[in-house]
Amino acid sequence: MPCWPIAAGHHVVMVTKETDSVVGPELSRRAAARGLVVTPADGDQPSLLIGLVTWADVLGLTILCAGKSSEYDFLFDPATGALTSNGRPVAAPGLGDWLDPWERQWAEVVAARSAAAADLPQRAVPDLCELALVANTTALSPNRPDLHAPILCIPEPG
Repeated sequence: MPCWPIAAGHHVVMVTKETDSVVGPELSRRAAARGLVVTPADGDQPSLLIGLVTWADVLGLTILCAGKSSEYDFLFDPATGALTSNGRPVAAPGLGDWLDPWERQWAEVVAARSAAAADLPQRAVPDLCELALVANTTALSPNRPDLHAPILCIPEPG
């Protein structure tokens, strides 16, 4: 089935990451065959990440990986030991022991935090769509175990 804007000679700006993550590569292939462009709209996490990857590539830098933060924030209350995400609090025993990670191995910190937060979703469909969109657009391969999603605090390295 033809994509009518492409068949009519128009460039396409995708504004839904869900659609773009599924049909974007095929639309891009069809557009390229006609000398046209399919691109995500600018301003959302995927387009900003694609822009950073493109910028680094233009500079000739070697790109080792690219990632994004989750759609959801985690709020930990050390006084109660509760971890809250999307308004849902759960007990997170032991999470407080992993708040000061500086003298530890990061893999150990990330694994312990993930285990403490096991009763909350740590990945969301928007995260998966956005990472698929970035992978499709940049030709970077998804590096799984299951897209990692480490729980980090703002001043910590990502």
